[in-house]
Amino acid sequence: MRERIATSAPESPPAVPPWWSAALVIAALAGGWVAAAIALLPGLVGSDVILILLFLAVPFYEEALKPLGLYFVFLRWPRVTLSRLQAAGLAAAGGLSFAVIESWVSVDGHPEEGSDFVLFRFTAPVAMHVFASFIFGLGLTPAILQWSGRRGRLPRETRAAYLTAVGLHMFYNLTIILLTAIGVLGYVEEVGS
Repeated sequence: MRERIATSAPESPPAVPPWWSAALVIAALAGGWVAAAIALLPGLVGSDVILILLFLAVPFYEEALKPLGLYFVFLRWPRVTLSRLQAAGLAAAGGLSFAVIESWVSVDGHPEEGSDFVLFRFTAPVAMHVFASFIFGLGLTPAILQWSGRRGRLPRETRAAYLTAVGLHMFYNLTIILLTAIGVLGYVEEVGS
């Protein structure tokens, strides 16, 4: 008698509950809030760091912090797969919440700057943060958890996406410094992000 060999189909991703999309977006936004709190803490406490060095160093930690919500998603729901575009969208949501909080704190701390400052703070820096987070998100996969736990290498695409986002952020900050130096902007202390 012949034995029947059981063949199994490749494992499909688990069924996604209806609340899944909302949970992902909430996690991504919450990650941006936490990242903003961490990133803004040194500025609220005070710092003796030279302005230019600060503008060049800030992108490294802000870009790593903004997708905290996405890191949480990777930890909490490891079997659910996200496309690169979905990961990038969630990272961008974290960048948006981060940028809005950062701009709000900046505007609230400088009411004397006027409506031009408010308009600027809620447009250019917000767009830069969302776009940089989206770029980094394109390279984020659950493999980053393996790397952070020292159980694997940082994927090349993750490193490339991160460095591209940091480079964009640095370029933005340097542009703001130059525009201030030539007199186009008058509030560099608060414009750079």
